[in-house]
Amino acid sequence: MKQQYNATSVFNLPGVLFTAIHQPYSERVKVQDNKKHKKPSFLGLTGNTDVNRISRSLRVRINALFTGFLLLSLIFSPSCSKQIDPVIIATDGISDITSSSAVSGGTIVYGYDNGITGRGLVWDTLPDPSVTRHTGKLTAEGSDPVFRMDIRGLQQETVYYVRAWASHGGEVAYGNEFRFRTFWGSVTDIDGNTYNTLRAAGMEWTAANLSVSRYNNGDEIPNPEGIHEWRSASEGAWSYYLHDEELGAVYGKLYNFHAVADERGICPAGWQVPSDRHWQRLEAELGISAADAGSTGLRDRYAGGNLKATGTVYWRDPNALATDRIGFSALPGGYRHSDGRSYMLRRSANFWTSTPLGEANAWYRNISSSNGGIYRHIFLINSGFSIRCIRTGD
Repeated sequence: MKQQYNATSVFNLPGVLFTAIHQPYSERVKVQDNKKHKKPSFLGLTGNTDVNRISRSLRVRINALFTGFLLLSLIFSPSCSKQIDPVIIATDGISDITSSSAVSGGTIVYGYDNGITGRGLVWDTLPDPSVTRHTGKLTAEGSDPVFRMDIRGLQQETVYYVRAWASHGGEVAYGNEFRFRTFWGSVTDIDGNTYNTLRAAGMEWTAANLSVSRYNNGDEIPNPEGIHEWRSASEGAWSYYLHDEELGAVYGKLYNFHAVADERGICPAGWQVPSDRHWQRLEAELGISAADAGSTGLRDRYAGGNLKATGTVYWRDPNALATDRIGFSALPGGYRHSDGRSYMLRRSANFWTSTPLGEANAWYRNISSSNGGIYRHIFLINSGFSIRCIRTGD
């Protein structure tokens, strides 16, 4: 007589499936009629079975024991124990940077209910600051998943790295890292606008585009909006790009060269619009050779990138090679042509020098989104460009 044994055992754990398959087999059972007694039992097996039957039963029981041990080891294994739910936090951008302070924050984007015990900011002069290695650490109050904090006590003209953090279940989650540089100081114009400053090439430069509407003696600088009035202006004038005040709040005002040359002074008291020679000194510090500094057209590959604000929030893609290495933070305010129309917002930053060339032109600098160089040339004095101011000390 043939007997078949088919067994398939399935065991389920969360995320795990085990299947123990015993292949079917047949065997012959020899019935011994001449023996009326049973063989001694062994592991619960009794007589009327041969060695093959004992072997088969042993295999079944050993498989069962092995599977049982395997299940127990999985149940008590650390990999099957309850995992700590994750927390994801993002670091907010840096704003309001001065010579000694800045503002940043964080947003818990996932896992706010996963047992958070603390959150805040850490910063350092080296990358990857942490709660155990930092120059400074802040802990946010309250329970709002979004927080902003003042970072104070920073050093002048120093590069810092900042990250948001959140502690939970004995672990610490970190947000993305931001790098920023503090400024040297600040200066305020006659309208009360304050500009951060930086030191470069032996001069102190404003780190934002000028936005004043009066000369230093208090006289108003005209703001002709019409195309004809702008074209025919024979005195200083300013304009917002497309007459949009919100754009002006970001990119500053655009001034014709008459305003630059006016003896009443457009920069804060004690400050001046840099000359073409001052710009060449700055460019030499950025790596432009003496031979190239006095040439016209696009010069160098990286000097302009060292001046540009990074990212594509204010600059249009690709904002090539932008590093803002010295904190100049050039912004692409475009320009207002002498024909009265506005061009190139978010594509180019254009800065007057105080150096005229003849009666109709003056030297200027152009920095573009498409490359990392600095363009030097002349342009019509009735055009509107951005202005930076310097204090030389000489």
